[in-house]
Amino acid sequence: MLLLTAVFIAASCIGTRKDIQDALDRNVIDDDYTILHVADVKDGHLVFLERNAFNDIMVALVHKSGDKSKTDYGGYLRQDPETQGTLYFAGTLGGNTYSVYFGNLIEPPAPNEKIHIELGNHIKKEAALFQASRAAIWFVCFDEKTEHIPVSVLRNVVDA
Repeated sequence: MLLLTAVFIAASCIGTRKDIQDALDRNVIDDDYTILHVADVKDGHLVFLERNAFNDIMVALVHKSGDKSKTDYGGYLRQDPETQGTLYFAGTLGGNTYSVYFGNLIEPPAPNEKIHIELGNHIKKEAALFQASRAAIWFVCFDEKTEHIPVSVLRNVVDA
Protein backbone atom coordinates (compact mmCIF):
# COMPACT_ATOMS: atom_id res chain seq x y z
CA MET A 1 0.00 0.00 0.00
CA LEU A 2 2.81 2.39 0.88
CA LEU A 3 4.53 1.70 -2.46
CA LEU A 4 1.25 2.31 -4.32
CA THR A 5 0.85 5.67 -2.53
CA ALA A 6 4.42 6.68 -3.44
CA VAL A 7 3.84 5.74 -7.10
CA PHE A 8 0.58 7.73 -7.16
CA ILE A 9 2.24 10.82 -5.67
CA ALA A 10 5.13 10.62 -8.16
CA ALA A 11 2.70 10.19 -11.06
CA SER A 12 0.58 13.14 -9.94
CA CYS A 13 3.68 15.39 -9.72
CA ILE A 14 4.70 14.40 -13.24
CA GLY A 15 1.11 15.01 -14.40
CA THR A 16 1.18 18.49 -12.87
CA ARG A 17 4.42 19.44 -14.69
CA LYS A 18 2.98 18.11 -17.97
CA ASP A 19 -0.30 19.97 -17.33
CA ILE A 20 1.64 23.19 -16.79
CA GLN A 21 3.60 22.71 -20.02
CA ASP A 22 0.33 22.07 -21.88
CA ALA A 23 -1.15 25.32 -20.48
CA LEU A 24 1.78 27.43 -21.71
CA ASP A 25 1.48 28.97 -25.18
CA ARG A 26 4.79 28.77 -27.04
CA ASN A 27 3.59 31.51 -29.41
CA VAL A 28 3.35 33.92 -26.47
CA ILE A 29 6.66 32.74 -24.97
CA ASP A 30 8.27 33.11 -28.41
CA ASP A 31 11.15 30.71 -27.70
CA ASP A 32 12.09 27.27 -26.45
CA TYR A 33 12.00 27.35 -22.67
CA THR A 34 12.80 25.51 -19.47
CA ILE A 35 10.52 25.56 -16.44
CA LEU A 36 12.78 26.64 -13.58
CA HIS A 37 10.41 26.92 -10.63
CA VAL A 38 6.72 26.34 -9.84
CA ALA A 39 4.98 27.82 -6.79
CA ASP A 40 1.40 26.87 -5.98
CA VAL A 41 -1.10 29.72 -5.58
CA LYS A 42 -4.85 29.69 -5.17
CA ASP A 43 -6.47 28.40 -8.38
CA GLY A 44 -3.17 27.47 -10.05
CA HIS A 45 0.58 27.96 -10.26
CA LEU A 46 3.14 30.75 -10.48
CA VAL A 47 5.65 29.48 -13.05
CA PHE A 48 9.11 30.86 -13.78
CA LEU A 49 10.52 30.05 -17.22
CA GLU A 50 13.91 30.56 -18.77
CA ARG A 51 13.67 31.43 -22.45
CA ASN A 52 16.62 29.68 -24.05
CA ALA A 53 17.60 31.92 -26.99
CA PHE A 54 16.81 35.17 -25.18
CA ASN A 55 18.46 33.88 -21.97
CA ASP A 56 15.94 35.71 -19.80
CA ILE A 57 13.44 34.80 -17.09
CA MET A 58 9.70 35.08 -17.67
CA VAL A 59 6.81 34.53 -15.26
CA ALA A 60 3.37 33.04 -15.93
CA LEU A 61 0.25 32.45 -13.85
CA VAL A 62 -1.24 29.13 -14.97
CA HIS A 63 -4.83 28.28 -14.07
CA LYS A 64 -5.36 24.85 -12.50
CA SER A 65 -7.78 23.98 -15.33
CA GLY A 66 -4.88 24.08 -17.80
CA ASP A 67 -6.89 26.40 -20.08
CA LYS A 68 -4.33 28.35 -22.17
CA SER A 69 -6.70 31.33 -22.42
CA LYS A 70 -6.54 31.73 -18.62
CA THR A 71 -2.72 31.85 -18.48
CA ASP A 72 -1.28 35.30 -17.76
CA TYR A 73 2.31 36.17 -18.82
CA GLY A 74 4.74 38.92 -17.93
CA GLY A 75 8.21 40.11 -17.14
CA TYR A 76 11.43 39.49 -18.99
CA LEU A 77 14.35 39.61 -16.58
CA ARG A 78 17.78 39.64 -18.22
CA GLN A 79 20.33 37.36 -16.65
CA ASP A 80 23.17 39.84 -16.55
CA PRO A 81 25.72 38.71 -13.96
CA GLU A 82 27.06 42.27 -13.72
CA THR A 83 23.76 44.02 -12.99
CA GLN A 84 21.17 43.32 -10.32
CA GLY A 85 17.71 43.61 -11.85
CA THR A 86 14.20 43.71 -10.39
CA LEU A 87 10.89 43.32 -12.19
CA TYR A 88 7.26 43.67 -11.15
CA PHE A 89 4.46 41.54 -12.57
CA ALA A 90 0.77 41.83 -11.68
CA GLY A 91 -1.50 39.08 -12.86
CA THR A 92 -4.98 37.76 -12.19
CA LEU A 93 -5.89 34.15 -11.71
CA GLY A 94 -9.37 32.95 -10.82
CA GLY A 95 -10.41 36.41 -9.62
CA ASN A 96 -7.31 36.81 -7.41
CA THR A 97 -4.69 39.48 -8.10
CA TYR A 98 -1.05 38.62 -7.53
CA SER A 99 1.77 41.12 -7.34
CA VAL A 100 5.09 39.42 -7.99
CA TYR A 101 8.49 41.01 -7.61
CA PHE A 102 11.46 39.02 -8.89
CA GLY A 103 15.06 39.71 -9.61
CA ASN A 104 18.56 38.36 -9.89
CA LEU A 105 21.44 38.50 -7.45
CA ILE A 106 24.90 39.57 -8.59
CA GLU A 107 26.51 37.33 -5.98
CA PRO A 108 24.93 33.92 -5.29
CA PRO A 109 23.53 33.53 -1.77
CA ALA A 110 25.65 31.91 0.94
CA PRO A 111 24.36 28.55 2.27
CA ASN A 112 22.69 30.09 5.35
CA GLU A 113 21.81 33.44 3.79
CA LYS A 114 18.25 34.74 3.82
CA ILE A 115 17.06 37.24 1.24
CA HIS A 116 14.33 39.66 2.31
CA ILE A 117 12.50 42.12 0.13
CA GLU A 118 11.42 45.43 1.59
CA LEU A 119 8.70 47.46 -0.09
CA GLY A 120 8.53 51.14 0.77
CA ASN A 121 10.44 50.77 4.06
CA HIS A 122 7.49 49.08 5.77
CA ILE A 123 6.56 45.75 4.14
CA LYS A 124 9.25 43.10 4.53
CA LYS A 125 8.94 39.55 3.26
CA GLU A 126 11.40 36.66 2.92
CA ALA A 127 12.09 35.85 -0.71
CA ALA A 128 12.06 32.37 -2.24
CA LEU A 129 15.16 31.49 -4.27
CA PHE A 130 15.92 29.28 -7.24
CA GLN A 131 18.81 28.93 -9.66
CA ALA A 132 18.66 29.84 -13.35
CA SER A 133 21.45 29.09 -15.83
CA ARG A 134 23.38 32.32 -15.16
CA ALA A 135 22.00 33.78 -11.93
CA ALA A 136 20.31 33.13 -8.62
CA ILE A 137 16.73 34.39 -8.83
CA TRP A 138 14.59 35.62 -5.92
CA PHE A 139 10.86 36.29 -5.84
CA VAL A 140 8.09 37.40 -3.50
CA CYS A 141 4.37 37.28 -4.13
CA PHE A 142 1.68 39.49 -2.60
CA ASP A 143 -2.07 39.00 -2.98
CA GLU A 144 -2.73 42.71 -3.40
CA LYS A 145 -1.47 45.34 -5.82
CA THR A 146 1.83 46.80 -4.66
CA GLU A 147 3.24 48.48 -7.76
CA HIS A 148 5.06 51.84 -7.72
CA ILE A 149 6.60 51.13 -4.31
CA PRO A 150 10.41 51.30 -3.91
CA VAL A 151 11.98 47.84 -3.60
CA SER A 152 15.07 46.98 -1.56
CA VAL A 153 16.88 43.62 -1.50
CA LEU A 154 18.21 42.87 1.99
CA ARG A 155 20.75 40.12 2.52
CA ASN A 156 21.70 38.59 5.85
CA VAL A 157 23.44 35.41 6.93
CA VAL A 158 21.70 33.36 9.58
CA ASP A 159 23.79 31.19 11.91
CA ALA A 160 23.22 27.49 11.32
